[in-house]
This record gives sequence, C-alpha cells and structure tokens, in this order.
Amino acid sequence: MTTFFGGEGILRGLKPGLLRVCNHQCSPFINTRSIGVTFDNLNAPALLSVDVPGKGSGSPKWVGTSNCPIPDKPGLTKRRGAQFLRNEVGYKNHATSPSLSTYLPLCLGRHSLNDPTNFYASQPGYVQPESSAAAQLVLAKPSLVSKIFIVPDGLRAGWSLLLFIFVLSVLLKGVAFVGHKAHLLPQTAPVSELPPSLGLFAEGLPFLMTFLAAWIMSKIEKRPNSVYGLSGSRALRNFFAGLAWGVTRLSLLIFTLWKAGLLVEDNRLLYGAEALRYAIIWLLVFLMVGCFEEYLTRGYVLFTLTRGLAGVYSWLFKTPHAKALGFWTAALCLSLLFGLGHKQNPGESPIGLLAAGLVGLVFSLSLWRTGSLWWAIGFHAAWDWAQSFFYGVADSGLMVQHHFLATHAHGSPLMSGGSTGPEGSVFVLPILALVTCILVVTLPRGNYGNRLSPN
Repeated sequence: MTTFFGGEGILRGLKPGLLRVCNHQCSPFINTRSIGVTFDNLNAPALLSVDVPGKGSGSPKWVGTSNCPIPDKPGLTKRRGAQFLRNEVGYKNHATSPSLSTYLPLCLGRHSLNDPTNFYASQPGYVQPESSAAAQLVLAKPSLVSKIFIVPDGLRAGWSLLLFIFVLSVLLKGVAFVGHKAHLLPQTAPVSELPPSLGLFAEGLPFLMTFLAAWIMSKIEKRPNSVYGLSGSRALRNFFAGLAWGVTRLSLLIFTLWKAGLLVEDNRLLYGAEALRYAIIWLLVFLMVGCFEEYLTRGYVLFTLTRGLAGVYSWLFKTPHAKALGFWTAALCLSLLFGLGHKQNPGESPIGLLAAGLVGLVFSLSLWRTGSLWWAIGFHAAWDWAQSFFYGVADSGLMVQHHFLATHAHGSPLMSGGSTGPEGSVFVLPILALVTCILVVTLPRGNYGNRLSPN
C-alpha cells in the first residue's frame, strides 16, 4: 500500500488544501483539509486534475500515470508518470472554497471515479472495469507535526517570520564579518554629513541580503518571489510615476516653507559636471534607501504577517474581508515600527516620527492598489533625493555631503521643522494627505489580496 501526503509521491508540488472526491456515481463529496490519499496499488491512480489556488479559476494542472487514457484537449501537454501537465484551456472550478480549493478528479483502475460527464469513457482504449476491481480510497490524517507547522497555504506565518528573521540575521552578520576582515566596508566614525559611499554600503548591502533572504524563503515555501512586491506588469510606469510625485510633492513642501519665511536659501554649492555627477551618485544611493526600507517593511514581512492575520480573522469572524483586515492590521503595525525606527536619527522630532509612520501607511496604500512596491520605491527615493541633495535640507535630522543648495530653517521648529528638516514641520501633514488623494485618484484598484492565495 502506498501513501501520498502533503506533497509526496505523485502529489509532489501540491499545496495542502481542500480535497474533494466522489465515486463514479458521484456520491456525496468527502472533504478534508489535507491532501492525504492512500491507494492499495501504486499503479492504480491514473489521472488527477488539480485546480491550483492562486492561479485563478479555470487553470488546472493534470497528473497522470500510464495506466489510464489522458484526454486529448487543445493545449494539453502529455507526459507520463508523476509529472504535471498544464491544461491551458481550463474548466470551471468545482471547489466549494476558492481560497482553499484543490479539486482532484481521480481515475482508479482505468475508471473515472468522479467525472459526472464520464469524459474518459469516450476515449479510445477505455475499458469499463469490474466493480470489484475498483481501488479503495482512504483519506490519510495529517500528523501532529504537520498540524503544528503547516496550514492550507503552506508553512504557518509565525514560523515563516521567525525563519526569515534568522536567515536575514545570518546573512547580515556574515556580510559584516567578511567585510570587516577584508577591510571592504567604509569607516563608520561619526561625521556631521554622510558621505555617498557610506550611504551606498549602509543601504545597498542590507537590501541585497533582504532580497536574498526573501528568495530563500520563497524556495522553502514554494512561492514565486514576485508575490513579495517586486513585480507587476506596470512596474516601470509605477516607479517613474512615484519618482515624479516624490520630487514635486517635496518641492511643494519646500516652496510652502520658503514663502512662509520658514526656510532660507543661502547659496548654490555645486556647478557643471560636478553637480551632475553627485546628482547621479545620490540618486543611486537613495534608490537603495527606497528599495531596502520598502522591501524590508512592506515586502516579505508584510506579505507573511498579512497571511497569518488573515487566517486569524477568517477563523474568528468567518468574514470574507479577512485578507483586507489582515493587510491593514499588518500595515498599521509595521508603519508604527517604521516611524519609531527613525527615533535613533539625530535631531528627530515628534512631528517627524508621526510623519514617518503616516508615510508608511501611504506607501502601504500604494502597495494595496498596485500590487507592487515600485510606486513607493520611486516616491521614497525621489523625496529623499530632492530633500537631501537638491535642496540641501536635513532628512530626519541627517545631512549629506556634496548637496546642490545650501539652506537653513528659520523660525519655530514646529513650523519650520528645525533640525529635523521639512519632515518635522506641521506642513508635512497636509502634504501627506494630498499624496493620499493622488494615490486614490491616479492608481487603479489592485489585487494585492489575490497574492495571498496559495500558489
């Protein structure tokens, strides 16, 4: 007797989900949360059709053995053994729960057990078996270990987050160790203004390690890495739109402070080729800042935390809005942490911390509507670039070297931002409200929630 359970044997590659089977007379369905099927003969299963959650209704996969005819349909690639055959034509999803659905028409002993249309009986070479030859189907119970670690959409979110944190910590410590031993990292002695090299290393390397950690987790969880935000058919369009809105909204804030007498322009510091060179260098640095901070706080971590909270909401309230509730609960928590993370910056103020937390929610809104992080990355990079390099003002209390203009705040820190920079001024709050309106008007409704379905 051969047992297939949770992705083993002929069911390799499938995710645990809702199993639905019936006999050749289509008797009442047997439902279970596991994919555990036991056959009394390894050669008995002949054809399994799987409607994979997360791929959309009507895109099943087929698994077959050599003992049963595989239907000839347009777009069906035939392979024998425990191989997946994708049917590009598709059919109606018969599962009762789209979010936990896995539909398995089983053909045992050359006989279709749950195909009410009896499709296979019309195929050449089909032989009607004796009733005594029908194989026995038994549903295997998941083990205790499986219940602790596995849910219908894969590894439990809590374990995934712990594993991700562990992997990322190992990678970051490894890079730091090698960098210091090989004297590759720049000196980190306190400076009044940050040099470009320090910014590039301090943001670029952590981003690469975060991306690598998410990629490793995608392989462990058998998900495409694209679900964590760095994908989308409109990635470039959203990125450049974010760049444009970031520069213009920051310029609007600077103009407001300047007209109110709260910001004074001193002089211009860079000219010609030198100005262009540092403009490009700092743009690359702040692109790494945007990629790292967005991918760390709104990439894998937000996806996984949303997945876990959505399951909790679904279990507690049986609500169809579990994904949305899970997403915004996770976004609120991570935005709060994102804001508090700026507390260590010199010269930071309460308004600056509030603005950092609110902009985290704004970026979460862009992710929810577009399904990707590219608008937020573009906006984040352009805002910081215009603030730190072009206008030469403090960014969360930090100044950079080789900036284009020299300016200084004037008047009350609550109004001007003081040493925090424009982000510490109360005028940043209506600017963020305006950005939110721009997001709602210019960005279409996305389908980020669909990414949470099992793949």
